[in-house]
Parts: sequence; C-alpha cells; structure tokens
Amino acid sequence: MPVELIRKKQLLGHKGAIYALLLAPDKQSFFSAAGDGYLVNWPLSPLGDGHVLAQLEGPIFSMALLNASEIVLGDQNGDIHLINYPKKQLVQQKRAHEKGVFALLPWSNGNFLSAGGDGQLSLWSKQSFRPQTSWKLSHQSLRAISPNQSELVVGGSQGHLFFLDAQTLELKQQIPQAHQASIFCLAQTPNYLLSGGRDAFFRVWTQKTKEELPTQAAHLFTVNDLAISPNGRYLASASRDKTLKLWSLPDFKLLKVIDAPRGGHINSVNALLWANDQLLLSASDDRSIIAWELLELP
Repeated sequence: MPVELIRKKQLLGHKGAIYALLLAPDKQSFFSAAGDGYLVNWPLSPLGDGHVLAQLEGPIFSMALLNASEIVLGDQNGDIHLINYPKKQLVQQKRAHEKGVFALLPWSNGNFLSAGGDGQLSLWSKQSFRPQTSWKLSHQSLRAISPNQSELVVGGSQGHLFFLDAQTLELKQQIPQAHQASIFCLAQTPNYLLSGGRDAFFRVWTQKTKEELPTQAAHLFTVNDLAISPNGRYLASASRDKTLKLWSLPDFKLLKVIDAPRGGHINSVNALLWANDQLLLSASDDRSIIAWELLELP
C-alpha cells in the first residue's frame, strides 16, 4: 500500500543535539532528552511547546520510565539520575558507569538495567538506588539493550550481539562481529531481531535460529535508531546521513526517504518514537523534533 509521511510540525527549544525520545505513560505527551542537559515534556494533542522538567550539568544520552511519576536519566559522565517528573525533583543521583550511560531499560519489580561505556550491564534496585549485580560483557561500550519474553539482547561497540536469559541474565549465546563496527540500536518483532550499526546496515536475524537474512546497506552512514510502529506494519530508521527512512514489515521494503529537501532534518537524525500508528517523531543534531503523520493511500 502506498504511504506518505506528511510533516506536521517542527518542535524547537533544545539548545543541543537531541539523543532520546520517550512516550509518557498516558500517551498524551512525550519526553525528550538532549545534549543541553534538559529533560523536556511535550504535548501531543495538540502538538505544542514543551516545558522543562529537569536540567542536568551534562548531556543526557538515555532515559527510561520506571512508573507514572519517576524517570531515570543516563548522562555522558556515567551518572544515573532519578527524577520525580511531576514534581520536577531530583530524587537520587549516582555514578553508574565509566564514560556514558548509553541505554536504560525498566526491569522486573520496579528495578532497571543500565548499559555503559565500561562494557558493563548492571541490574539496579530502585529502592536502594544501587546496582544489585553487574556483568562485564565487553571491553568496549555497550550501546543498546532490547528485551523479549525469553531473552535480553545487548549490542556493543565491538559489533557483537549478546543474548542473555530473561530470568537469570546469564549469557546464553553471542554473535561475534554481527556488525563490522559499533551496534547502536536494536528492535524486535515476533519473528525477527533487527540491529543497526556504524557500518550503515540494519541487519535482520531470525529469533529462533539467529540466522541472518540477506541484507544490504540501509543508509550511507551510521544507523542511530530503529523504531517499529505499534501495529507492527512499519519500521522507521534514523541515520547520521541526515535521513529518516520508512520500511514495510515483514518484507523490509523501502517505502519513503525523508531528507532535508523533503522537509527533514539538516543534521544527523538520532532518535525516533512512534506516538501512535499514525504519528512518528524524529529528533536530531539540529536541536529539533519533527512530527510526521503517516497516511496510507488507496
């Protein structure tokens, strides 16, 4: 089915590159985190100006919602910050990793996982706000984590994929050199695992056998993010080549390329978020967020 991506609005206000987007629990707004250290909340209906919830001293690389009032932020220095965002209050702060905190993920019993520049994956207790256990998976940075029912998948700067048991977090399997360089992002469907990296590929792996499907370069430079629409019909990819691309699922057919002449970003596209099946958000080094409406044409 032919589709169009219609630019609805460009949201401005950040003073640095935007690295992360996250949907609010009520799905009526979303959060952005950026190199300026700001955590900002933006309304979705109607799309409007954002308001600052927190400001850190350094760039924010990652974030995750723990519950309806608390969010964790990971910064460039390796610190994790716990924010009560309705109250705009910093609740806790602790050094988590050497270098940056590149990925955060809510986990069981209100706890959460962090992955950092020291190659460690850590399981945090929110109650004590300290790691319960840590696993050294790599000598280089861990950049992305993604769960399914049976596994936690981790990707890192060595280009390896790590598969951990979802209950025990013990390492079950790994695919060395799944990418020629760093793995920056992961996404999953019931049948496939998708990984995007600095080699400009997003690669497709079968969930059961971990076999790679034939693929080709998806972008000209690093694939920074991958996002699957809530209905599972579309995949969006974002790249340092300044483009946003839309693909159909499950056949991975390229449908649309959005670049600066087509109303897209003028710098690297870093993060993507589907607010719903029809609204896609993209964030960039150009300090802006663009909202796109997906239209399915007859």
